[in-house]
Amino acid sequence: MSRRSAIGLAACAGLGLLPLAATTAAAPAGTSSYMNIAGVAFRAGSHATVLVSHPGNCIATGNAPIHADFFLPQGAVLQGVRAYGHNDGIDPGAGVQIAINAYDGAGQSLMLLDGVTRWPQGYASEPFPITPGVVIDNQTHAYSLLARVPDGQQLCSVRILYVAP
Repeated sequence: MSRRSAIGLAACAGLGLLPLAATTAAAPAGTSSYMNIAGVAFRAGSHATVLVSHPGNCIATGNAPIHADFFLPQGAVLQGVRAYGHNDGIDPGAGVQIAINAYDGAGQSLMLLDGVTRWPQGYASEPFPITPGVVIDNQTHAYSLLARVPDGQQLCSVRILYVAP
């Protein structure tokens, strides 16, 4: 351990804090777990996309594509997502598109989920289950959460539901 790391650990211990690595624990096998991705964690799908931040970590994109890569434990079973957001009521027929793609690194992708929210006006959430679940294979695929947020809508977060291996 470097001197700098030792000093940092000592400082954390002096404050009664544990280093981050010591506070994380894997969920027991077969346990449902969630990974939450805040709206502001999404990245623009192109240089032309403008992300507009709103209170509560919500974002709007004017229907431009956005994405957030995520990493679940090897062998976990992806069971779906729950999208959280806000509908301004401007266009009652509009909804946020939520999708999950798996990429093989050789130019092929597989869409695992594709749905559109139907939120009432105000803050709301909506589940998008994947039945049957998809077994995560990090050795052959990378996984990305995709969204399009039309005018009058905000995406605040997406909670990914999975079962630990």
